[in-house]
Amino acid sequence: MPQTILAIETSQQSCSVAIRTENGVQSRHQIAAKQHANVLLPMVNELLTTCSVSLQDVDAIAFGCGPGSFTGARIAASVTQGLAFAANARVIPVSSLQALAHSYLQHHSQLGRAPLLVVLDAHMDEYYAACYQFNAKGDLQHTFMSDCLLSATSLRKWLSDFDEAVLLGNGLPVLLEKSASSLSENLLRRLELVDETARSTEINANSVLAIAENAWREGEHLAAEQALPVYLRERSAWKTVEQQTASKSESK
Repeated sequence: MPQTILAIETSQQSCSVAIRTENGVQSRHQIAAKQHANVLLPMVNELLTTCSVSLQDVDAIAFGCGPGSFTGARIAASVTQGLAFAANARVIPVSSLQALAHSYLQHHSQLGRAPLLVVLDAHMDEYYAACYQFNAKGDLQHTFMSDCLLSATSLRKWLSDFDEAVLLGNGLPVLLEKSASSLSENLLRRLELVDETARSTEINANSVLAIAENAWREGEHLAAEQALPVYLRERSAWKTVEQQTASKSESK
């Protein structure tokens, strides 16, 4: 593991940065809706100064690559790329959905090995979703569903299939509001029981950092020019679950 990893996360309302040095972890976190571009670099500079670390001391820069806010993911990727070029550092893209699940787990350790199904509002009646399972240390053990973009119909199916999963993310109240009449009685009750913490949890750069450290140990890091955001809505870069299912059926 390198001595110094810097982590950046701006894919939601918050602007969050964290750094791992030989002296431990320091972080900064603030709500900065539509202000990420203005506050991110000052936060990074302030954190480096506080830790007596220069940019050239940074070995790797991790960032929440999305899915999430298009603008937020693009800002994180752009800043990461620029800093990595300046520092001659490697980059580590981290799924923002996985980081959100990890962030929630840090405050709800009693959940143990329960799968966490993350749902974010992607607007236009679509949702970003993924389902992960972590161990007691917060290390990813299994991905039940990789990051994907779902219609409301597909999301209802996934939620019903994963009836033992813990639900979280800001897409849940949106689904409840827009699709209440289409929900089964059981799913309607599950969504109504999701508490405010699970609905409003924000991603923290500490979780991006923790996931990135595991990735570094596995040799999963890239050159600076490969710091790119993930836009699941781009048709050239993603398949819907329905398309994936159809492709699998055709290949049999």
